[in-house]
Formats: sequence, C-alpha cells, structure tokens
Amino acid sequence: MPSVRDLPRKGQATANPMDSRRLPSMRSKYLALVMMLVLPLLYARPSSDQNTTQPGPDAARNDVDQFFPGQVPAGHGDIWARINSRDLRLMGENPLADLASPQVPQIYRVLIQTRPHNVPVLARLCLGVDGTGEAVIKVSQSARFADVLTTSRSIKVSPTDAGEFLRRLATSDFWSMPTFETFDIHQPVAVGSASWMFEVEKEGKYHAVFRSGASLTSLRDVASFLVANIGQLDLSANAALSGDGKQH
Repeated sequence: MPSVRDLPRKGQATANPMDSRRLPSMRSKYLALVMMLVLPLLYARPSSDQNTTQPGPDAARNDVDQFFPGQVPAGHGDIWARINSRDLRLMGENPLADLASPQVPQIYRVLIQTRPHNVPVLARLCLGVDGTGEAVIKVSQSARFADVLTTSRSIKVSPTDAGEFLRRLATSDFWSMPTFETFDIHQPVAVGSASWMFEVEKEGKYHAVFRSGASLTSLRDVASFLVANIGQLDLSANAALSGDGKQH
C-alpha cells in the first residue's frame, strides 16, 4: 500500500505511463528520418579531380530550383532535394528541361541512394517522337566520390520496352502523387531503406517524387522496371536497392 507521501496531492497531475513509453518511440522515428537524410551529406567529399570548393547555401538552393523547378518550397524537403541535386551534378547530369527537345520530348530519371553506404545509382530514359529511346545508366564509386563512376553506359531501348514502361507509368498514379510524403510519427519508419527520386519531363510538363524504398507503393513497379529491366542493373545484387529497410 502506498504511503501518504506517495499519493498525489490535490490538483497535482499524475504521470501517464503510456506517455513515458511513447516518447522514446517518437524520438527514434524522428532520429531515423534525420539520419536517412543527413548521412549522405556526411559521406560526401570531392574527389581529387573535383573542385574542392563546396557550394554555399544560395548556390545549393539554386541547384535545387534548377533540377526540381516548382517542386521543393524552401524549408520543405530541402535537405533531401539538395542531396539529390548535388549527386546529379557530380554524376554529370543536367536538369531534365535542358535535355528535352522537340525530337526528344519525354525524359524519365531515377536516382537511388542505396543502402547501407548511400552509393548513388542513376537510370535515365529519353524517348523520341518515333517511340524509340535510349537509356543511360550510371553508378558512382561511393557517396564520398559520387563524381567517380564505376558504371556509365548507354542502351538502345526498343519501342516494345518503351511502351511497357509507359504502360506501367500510366498505372502508377505518378502525376497525382505529392512530391514528398507526409511523415506520420505514429507509423513505423524503415531504417536503412534506400532513398528514391523519380522525375519526369514530358512535353513541357515536369514532376518529381521523393520516397524511401519502403514507401514507393505504386511507383515501385515502373521505377524498378526502368532500373532493372531497361537499365539491366541487377537489383538483387544489393538488397538495399529493392528498398525494404527494417522497420522500427
């Protein structure tokens, strides 16, 4: 039996044991999200051939606006977008609008931050008005040396493969997806899940979607088809490429 000293005084709030159990869970989810976004920045270093001057905040934000026009308001998803725009630059990529032309009006690009070492993997598909296309595949040596490519090749894409890709894209609901998903602290966070960015420039219309591998949902089919089927990259060679991390 508790003593009089242990009993709460009149008007004194009593501690809810559920609150004490909920706080560590919420903190771990926030920490997992922060680590997923910040770790690539810690790994990133220029190679010996790369300019060692790091872009300032204004230059980095300018890159975000160039690569993802109208998609990333300041302060919302800014870190994720800066990581991706930086890696795209280091891998020798340009904004999709700069690559499009009347002869090549459709361009699709996937950038994956693989786990556990955040190695950037890129697949870009350019489709011409005649239905044929070309895919470009790039894999960096590491997050530290994203400008050093261990894989860089071009692949001719048949109208059949291009048509299958477009069919999967049409069923993915891509154009109606928000650029960033809403983070729910009550839902489990996939720790160690790869980060995916899928963007499209089509006849002057642009959209980008950023997701963790565990949250790709309907976009997984078309993004994986571009990387694995058209790009001929073996996703099973690295389990993190498929995207499923451990949930906490």
